[in-house]
Amino acid sequence: EGRAGHVVQADLVAELDRLDKIVKDIKEENYYGTPMEGFVYTTNEDAGTIMIIDYNGVKTDIVIPAEYRGYRVTAIAPGAFSGRNDITSISIPGTVEFIEENTFRDCTNLVSVTIGEGTCEIGDYAFSGCSSLEEIILPESIVYIWTYAFNKCTSLTKVYFPSCLEVIEYKAFYRCENIYDVTYNGSPSEFEKIYLGNGNDPILMTD
Repeated sequence: EGRAGHVVQADLVAELDRLDKIVKDIKEENYYGTPMEGFVYTTNEDAGTIMIIDYNGVKTDIVIPAEYRGYRVTAIAPGAFSGRNDITSISIPGTVEFIEENTFRDCTNLVSVTIGEGTCEIGDYAFSGCSSLEEIILPESIVYIWTYAFNKCTSLTKVYFPSCLEVIEYKAFYRCENIYDVTYNGSPSEFEKIYLGNGNDPILMTD
């Protein structure tokens, strides 16, 4: 019983600490504004995670927080930002391991994308049709780029690939004819080991 009592007491202290942090967050948000303002999201109480499912805010420079009130932001629903022509920049935390299909598709005024260390995959059509996107620097955690991920990014000129990259799927960079600067953080022999699907000529037509 004594041991059980210690466990209960420890759980109670942890819960009080969590509630105290929530109160502090609320006070801070009342003063500065909530970091989740404009985001529509669901929570998984058991996992302690958040999935963003939509955005109805007015900001054009979007920063997705890695954590909110003790919940880690780990997912963005497919198509959550698709067609938002008002968005000019987006910052995605590394807590989001997989950028889902169509997430930012046809955000035609999106110029800048920042992806945090920890994100592993970029899904089908994730940034397809982002015709104003000029540069993409992929973090060292990216291993898989899916089909048509950057299709029709016609303003894209510079791409940085990490050394851990394993797969660039079919037409991931299709219709990206203006790419002229491709940087790979590894050796030429390592780059040759990457699976490169057909239709990715733009990233090969560089010096």
